[in-house]
Parts: sequence; C-alpha cells; structure tokens
Amino acid sequence: MTVRRSLNANDRRSPAEHDGSPASEHDDVARGSGITRLGAPHAVNAHRRRAPNRFFTVLAVAERLGVSERTIRRWIAAGILPVHRFGRLVRVSETDLVAFLALNRDA
Repeated sequence: MTVRRSLNANDRRSPAEHDGSPASEHDDVARGSGITRLGAPHAVNAHRRRAPNRFFTVLAVAERLGVSERTIRRWIAAGILPVHRFGRLVRVSETDLVAFLALNRDA
C-alpha cells in the first residue's frame, strides 16, 4: 500500500492516517488537499474560471466601429459605454463592447 501525502500544508495528520481507504481519501478532499479518489487534482472553482477579458483602447474601439475617437469619448462621458480606468488609462472591455453593440444596433 502506498501512502500519499496531502498537498495541504496545514494538514497535520500523520502519514499513518492516510491509509488509502475511500474514507481517508474523502477526508483529504474535504480538507481541501486537492486529491480526489482517482488522485487527480480537485477542480474546486472550475465553474468560476472564464476566459480572460480583453481590453481595448478608445482609439481601437473607434476604429472597430468606424466612428471618431471623440464619439467614443462622448458615449463614455454620457455613461452609454462603460469603461474601466487603470490609473489614467481608459479601456473598454470586450464584454462591455459586445453588450453595448447588442443594445444599440440600428438594423
């Protein structure tokens, strides 16, 4: 029988307590060790993982929409187009841009 060590540094149990039984392995998962019954890493927050959000400059958004940079700045000032400010930098997230386009389509 092999003894597996817990990946959790706060786990103070002795190796003898890791006997490889399903109950012991269930305790490992419950304690957040990251070990599942099959020994694969436990996906704790798999439902929270998303693709990273892309951010565009005001100029890039203007070029993409075929309008002037001033028009984009007017939409931002009016609160029509949401932006993210990183210090002095102003960026438009891709998800905000897609939502803006969906709400403001002139078909």
